[in-house]
Amino acid sequence: MLADLYDLICTIDRTVYITGSISTTVVILIAYLTYKLYMPSDLLADMSSKQWNPRQLDRYSEDELPLPQPFGWFAVFDSWTLKPNEAKPVSLFEHQLIVYRNMSGLVHVLEICENSNSIPDIETRVWQSMEMDNLIMVWYHPNNQKPDWLPFPMKLMVDNTFEYRGKCNLIANCCIQEFPENAADFAHFNTVHLPTEVLGIVKWKGMGAKLWDWITKHVYYKWTPLSYDVYPSPNGHMSIQITSATYHAFGRIFAEFTIDMLQIGPALAHVTTKYTLFGMDFTTILVTTVTPLGPYRNSFCHRLYMKPGFLRRVFAKIFIKTVDIMLSRDVLIWNDKKYLRKPLFTKNENSLVKFRRWYKQFLINDHDD
Repeated sequence: MLADLYDLICTIDRTVYITGSISTTVVILIAYLTYKLYMPSDLLADMSSKQWNPRQLDRYSEDELPLPQPFGWFAVFDSWTLKPNEAKPVSLFEHQLIVYRNMSGLVHVLEICENSNSIPDIETRVWQSMEMDNLIMVWYHPNNQKPDWLPFPMKLMVDNTFEYRGKCNLIANCCIQEFPENAADFAHFNTVHLPTEVLGIVKWKGMGAKLWDWITKHVYYKWTPLSYDVYPSPNGHMSIQITSATYHAFGRIFAEFTIDMLQIGPALAHVTTKYTLFGMDFTTILVTTVTPLGPYRNSFCHRLYMKPGFLRRVFAKIFIKTVDIMLSRDVLIWNDKKYLRKPLFTKNENSLVKFRRWYKQFLINDHDD
């Protein structure tokens, strides 16, 4: 009798222990998933070679180099990465800069230049900077001319109605112009960005190629360019492109959305994507920047903002990964692409012609001048 009672107590004890362990594990798992859900997703991929590939450089003759480099406002850091009384180095168009935030919160950007004579002579040059859209931005001009225009912040972010939900940051070996020009290249959307993001970046090989084709036939994006326009003076440094898209799955349209891309100078854009799913607003804002890291090596970054909410945070995780996959497809092409100053445009590429005419105002060393 006592032995049976002892066995029963041991069984209950083990059951309580196992149940408690499972409960603790579930609580920890839920806490971890909640933490991951509420934390922004920051994706970074260096898809460049660390140095400019000689094979890529061989595509250009001496007369074609250097590739055109624009002047304008360039993002160097996210604002929250620089604390008061902190300084960080950064390279911009091969200039070595120090970005410093004082105790009052103001940012200063300095360049220290050494003129070596018999005694080293050190000079300091102050670069003009500003903070906007949670970015520290620096004005660059090869002839040290002062800015004649200023970027403006995204209104919805100024009103604090949108929150930061992550970013995708890719590094590539290419001409810096490729990134802003990409949006005006309407033709590539229904080829490079037609396959669903679920398939990944590159087409599968072997037997997987047939599966890729079958999926792409039934699940795909369809892109429709609506307009590309340049703003008149005094806002001639801005252009806007509007595109609509539909997501198709087995003969049905699963989602519809429009994309408004406001380009502000050569290296900053506000990209607003308007989604409505199940009657709920899933509008996203991407603050898009281009930052030169070295000769023909550039960083392209999309920073995502959305309204608060549980479902929107789930959507943001999917959206930023989709942007990362789609941009990676472009970068793979840019890494092996030759920039042409005078390409032959077709009659369907008016948006590219407009873009190049607009972008030319930011170039000093363009060989066509």
